[in-house]
Amino acid sequence: MQIRPAVPTVIAARTSRGRNGLYTRVTMSIPIRTILSRKGWGATSVQPQAPLLDVSDILVTNHIGAVPVLDKDGRLLGLVSERDIVTGLSEHHDTVARLTAADIMVRDSQTCSPDCTIVDAMQIMTTYRQRHIPIIEENRLIGMVSIGDLVKYRLEEADMFVEEMRAYVMQSGPGHDQALGLYAAR
Repeated sequence: MQIRPAVPTVIAARTSRGRNGLYTRVTMSIPIRTILSRKGWGATSVQPQAPLLDVSDILVTNHIGAVPVLDKDGRLLGLVSERDIVTGLSEHHDTVARLTAADIMVRDSQTCSPDCTIVDAMQIMTTYRQRHIPIIEENRLIGMVSIGDLVKYRLEEADMFVEEMRAYVMQSGPGHDQALGLYAAR
């Protein structure tokens, strides 16, 4: 049996009106702060004048899919992803060696705070078709999360929920499974 450390979880309830009346959907989600505590704070970054070829080398060397572009004071200016590099290559065939991070970065990249939940971050990624999100606190970059990070921890949440429900059902007395609407074969 794997022992897992306690994970702070945000529980949110949202009431909606369906065809059969009101229902409440409860969501549990780990805050981004917890992910950064495990994977590490900070992120590899570049300055706007960094040559595109150097940016590409940084992505490959660090095994990352995107890099934030920061000004000299450490504030986020934009984000350069693998997709942005491919677009830059396509649009600037012969002059690609002269391009900089500022030439191809996405300037309106969506960000999250460390208190944002995994579910919130996934909604941002889906809505804005963005696979990496800079995490900002007090106008400073404190980390990055990718869709891979979020999926990993979301699966962990689901596993914990299943184990908690299994333990709850198993510790309850006889007949409790029927009260829950669970009919186990006897």
